[in-house]
Amino acid sequence: MYVIWINSKCSWLKSLTDCKIKQIDIAKDTKAAGLYKIVVVPTIVIYNNGEEVKRFQANIMMEMEATKDDVQGAIDDIIMEGF
Repeated sequence: MYVIWINSKCSWLKSLTDCKIKQIDIAKDTKAAGLYKIVVVPTIVIYNNGEEVKRFQANIMMEMEATKDDVQGAIDDIIMEGF
């Protein structure tokens, strides 16, 4: 499972468990915006077996409202669905 974090610093990102983290800056990796269908930053996308299963996007103020618990909860739910 991969968690893709687009265009922002995040103090809790590396503390997520049961996933691999990939940070992308779409200003530097211009193809990534199209590849990951990024329309607002920051964005968090969770992929499982190559498929997008959950997306968290910034609000109108360009602030991420999703917390570490929200993202970790989504990861945990995906893992539990596999059983």
